[in-house]
Amino acid sequence: MGPLTRTGVDEPGRTGRVSIVVPTRGPSWVLSSLLSSLSVALPLEADVELIVVLDDAAADLTDTIAGFGYPITVVATGRPSGAAVARNLGFSRTTGALVVFLDDDTIVPPGWLDGLREEFRARP
Repeated sequence: MGPLTRTGVDEPGRTGRVSIVVPTRGPSWVLSSLLSSLSVALPLEADVELIVVLDDAAADLTDTIAGFGYPITVVATGRPSGAAVARNLGFSRTTGALVVFLDDDTIVPPGWLDGLREEFRARP
């Protein structure tokens, strides 16, 4: 069996769009900090989408996600279901060739996405 591929990966080593899935319980300073670190760390030309999954009923994230600069999809589990359920729901909404799961209390350093892409190019 060959490597698993998703739409956007047509040739070995090509990573295409990157989908970032973030489960969260709602607006918080940790989620804001993650988004700020992503804004700084992601290259301007990156083909990135962010899927934020509220692990509860819908909450207003308008202020938290304002000005992020990349496409953001917000979905909700509808009730507290746990991080695994939230991640699976987020994954079902991704369109990227590469899917990255981040917790909302993560801070990413500059260059982290380039490092991930390089690993996938080196080991398609």
